Amino acid sequence: MSTDLATRDSLELAERVRPLLEAAKETYAEIVSAEQVLRLKRDELLMLAFRLGGILVRIKDAIGHGRWLFWLGGNWPDLGERNSQRCMTLFRENDAKSVDSTDLNAESIRKFLWGYIPAKERPELPGDQRITPTPHPLTFVNQFFKWDQQCKIGLATAPEPDVLRHDLEPVVRRIIEIGGREWVAGLLM
Repeated sequence: MSTDLATRDSLELAERVRPLLEAAKETYAEIVSAEQVLRLKRDELLMLAFRLGGILVRIKDAIGHGRWLFWLGGNWPDLGERNSQRCMTLFRENDAKSVDSTDLNAESIRKFLWGYIPAKERPELPGDQRITPTPHPLTFVNQFFKWDQQCKIGLATAPEPDVLRHDLEPVVRRIIEIGGREWVAGLLM
């Protein structure tokens, strides 16, 4: 009698699970189909990006060193520096005779596709505020020293004495306030 009960329970369970199993199999078939479409689109994307990278490399070579970013910003701002770099890197890291995406270096594909991965979300935690370091109090001294050295070797030009006095007067007055008159007077002796 207990075996009949167990058989009846397993039949009831099978009948309850059967529609769920059919739904799961249909969904899995849709996933397999979507993955196949995704692979085909990925391969198409990679080959288009590879081809674009080759064209961009030739344009950059024709424009010359140092003018590429100006040209890109003025002629094709929608593409942007980062996207152009990704395509050119994909092209450069592979053989120019690549016929399809299976010919492409796996590492170059990974680097190219990395641009499509969204940034990782992080919960905001106490202490996550961005801290902007304050400049060192003597940074202006270092900058003045560098400027003075550049003037001495001809890389920079010193302004006329009247202009320099006019611009430095507030700074010198503040230095006198901070350092004290006696200290400044001692320097002048």
